[in-house]
Amino acid sequence: MTKQEIINQLNAIYASRRTRAETIAQININKARQNKDYFEVEKSIKRLSFEVGKAEAFGSKDLAKQKSKELILERIKSEKILANIGLNNGDLVPKYACKNCSDTGKINGKLCECYKKELYNMLLKNSGAKTNLASFKDFNLSLITETSQKEQLSKIKNLFLSWVDNYPKVDTHTFLFCGTAGVGKTFMTECIAKAMIDKGYLVSFISSLGLNENFLKYHTTFDQNKQSFFDMFLEPELLVIDDLGTEQILKNVTINYLVALLNERNNLNKATIITTNLNLNDILERYGERVFSRIANKADSKMFIIKGEDLRLKTPPKNSNKK
Repeated sequence: MTKQEIINQLNAIYASRRTRAETIAQININKARQNKDYFEVEKSIKRLSFEVGKAEAFGSKDLAKQKSKELILERIKSEKILANIGLNNGDLVPKYACKNCSDTGKINGKLCECYKKELYNMLLKNSGAKTNLASFKDFNLSLITETSQKEQLSKIKNLFLSWVDNYPKVDTHTFLFCGTAGVGKTFMTECIAKAMIDKGYLVSFISSLGLNENFLKYHTTFDQNKQSFFDMFLEPELLVIDDLGTEQILKNVTINYLVALLNERNNLNKATIITTNLNLNDILERYGERVFSRIANKADSKMFIIKGEDLRLKTPPKNSNKK
């Protein structure tokens, strides 16, 4: 699903909520007005409200006070009539899920916090990531005993905090995280992904195995669905390719389409993060110069070779599967 499709779906959800709340309120109003006593007292309340406002506007304090007392009595009468037909004043106004924006998703032209939260959840669900993504707030240097590893991860964190803040006005779009299992690669990519989703960007996670399967589908499909197997990886502002090197190298498929994907995303100024347990020599030997030059191009790419201890043995259980 594209970002615009997600937004359209969320807007439809908000419109449906708003319509439902307003429809229920109107049904209750119609029910109340079918009662002749309520119908008359409602007219009386409207008349008295107008007379109070008029008296206050012309400075007639005594008249305004008198009409206000009459208005209070009529409202009490209204509440009693409503109670007799199984309603109350609250039933006559829409019960919006969000009282701040009245289920419009906006306040004074800006997105309401409720809308931002739901958009984040939909973007996260669409990303293919697990629901409890790590955050930069979870970054705990006290778990790391090796000084060099601590310094390196701290620098990477600060670099990406700035990068996310400045995106899309950034120079670097392709990132490679190399290192053995447990040194912090996946944890760091989750933090970056969450920060991007928090800002409303579309993020997509895909394993190298899943990516390779889609490349094969694209290669062997010759109907109207063909392009969708490739375009789905061009839409996200951030694409995370996890565990590069675990997939089978398919002739005329894996390397050719990986190069094409990386080039096209870079041309679109879209960001790509790749994690791998391979070292640089392994990458060059396995994927060749075209892939290596794409991810090692210092002009718009950056590599992080993370070394150190296995942090999975020190992190809380919810993070125990992070690399």
